[in-house]
Amino acid sequence: MIQELQWLIDISVKVLGVVAISFAFFQLREVIKKRHIDMYWKIAEIYYSDEQRQARKDVDKIKGFIRELKAQSISDAEIIKRYNEEYHLAVNEDNDKVDRSILNRIRFLNQTGVLISKNLIDKDLLFGLVGAGLEIDYPVLDIVLQAHRNEHKMPYMYSDLSTIWSAYQSWREKRSLEN
Repeated sequence: MIQELQWLIDISVKVLGVVAISFAFFQLREVIKKRHIDMYWKIAEIYYSDEQRQARKDVDKIKGFIRELKAQSISDAEIIKRYNEEYHLAVNEDNDKVDRSILNRIRFLNQTGVLISKNLIDKDLLFGLVGAGLEIDYPVLDIVLQAHRNEHKMPYMYSDLSTIWSAYQSWREKRSLEN
């Protein structure tokens, strides 16, 4: 009888242990999910901020600048050089402001690239928010970033911009296969 009681207690403790571990596991999953959602909302706040809205307008301005140069059959290397001269190293305060605004957008997207590379945010949530804008703006952002990298001799400056771009392309391709 004592052995049966010990066996019953032993089984009860093991069952309680499994239940406790299962409960802790599910609680941890919920906390992680909540953190992803909280982070998403913080990113959304930044994305919809006045600064980011202005940066997207400034990207459109530079898109026109690049389009004009490409119409003249000017190489990308020369476009980067001219961007540097007219905006990044600008004496004109308005052009300098445009450059700083676009660099702010690059920093924001670079930080989201860090979050993606560390699996700290859900890709569906992030790319649902920033994906279309990233796809539209990336060619301009890449030229602006190359201008800054060249000027400052920092080839890896904001390197996670390419991380988010690659992750977005993979995500977009996967989504198109699902549909």
